[in-house]
Amino acid sequence: MDSSGDIYFGGVSTSGGDYPLKDSVQAFGGSNDAVVSEILPGAGSTSLIFSTFLGGSADDVGQGFALDSQDNIHLSGATDSTDFPVVNALQTEFADGIASPDHNDAFVAEFGAGLIGQVTPASGGNFGSTTIVLNGAGFESGATATLKSGGSSVASGQFVKASADGATLRATFDLTSVAPGTYDVEVVNPDTTSFLAAHSFTVVAGGGAKLWANLVGRSLIRVGTPSTFNLAYGNTGLNDAYFARLWLTFPTANLSYQIGTTLTQPQITGNPIDVSAVPPDVKVGSQTIVPLIVPVVPAGGSGSIPIVFTAPILGTDIPLKTWINPAA
Repeated sequence: MDSSGDIYFGGVSTSGGDYPLKDSVQAFGGSNDAVVSEILPGAGSTSLIFSTFLGGSADDVGQGFALDSQDNIHLSGATDSTDFPVVNALQTEFADGIASPDHNDAFVAEFGAGLIGQVTPASGGNFGSTTIVLNGAGFESGATATLKSGGSSVASGQFVKASADGATLRATFDLTSVAPGTYDVEVVNPDTTSFLAAHSFTVVAGGGAKLWANLVGRSLIRVGTPSTFNLAYGNTGLNDAYFARLWLTFPTANLSYQIGTTLTQPQITGNPIDVSAVPPDVKVGSQTIVPLIVPVVPAGGSGSIPIVFTAPILGTDIPLKTWINPAA
């Protein structure tokens, strides 16, 4: 039973066209189909609110059933159908594509408007802004995201973006005026459908960004053969870092290089900082110093920049060094 008093149930039907349907997501698929139904009980009568088959052309059985806090339906079971319908699936093929499977696969399905399953990161500092990623279902383009306490808004998300499949939503919150405490996260779609993750995000006093960087690559490379290294970076702090400066240095005579990606400026309030005038590298004595500006590193986030090195001459013990601002 949901919060409105509607009754839900799931199971299996072998009756095909005889099973009552309402707003069904599919027609009867095979000899046995899983079913999910919602009814509104009343005095002397019962109204069918929603009812659907779920399955492919073979046998499909619903075995487990539950409602979450936002009245989304969760159904689990077993299927012998190679054409079982899937959306946003972890495994898209029956038996993971094995040619001769041993029959049944397990399935998990969700019906409903959507939900917020996970909030990452789960905390941020009131020293600055923090970008959070919501994993779940049902997020739509144009949705809003809000931090709330006791039903009242304490911070509105900026630059809110939902993924094309509706499974993730990203939003940046300015926490500088938010008091330390635990807050709800609410998402409202353009059609006013809303999802709430209660007590899911904590604001702590202070915070800031904590950046790190490492250069990862082979210990030996061939003369004249390009070799790709990855400059990995991340932020273990409680707030986003903007325009983080990464530095890379190596002997000019021993190596040439090429950056394997383009770093773009982030969405920020006010006028963005123009970094187009930053030189690609600087020669200091026998060393080449490469400055790299990462526009934004979210709290808890990480990334990498591919750098292709080529050694024009034979050399030994070629030092490569990387660090993050300020220069060490």
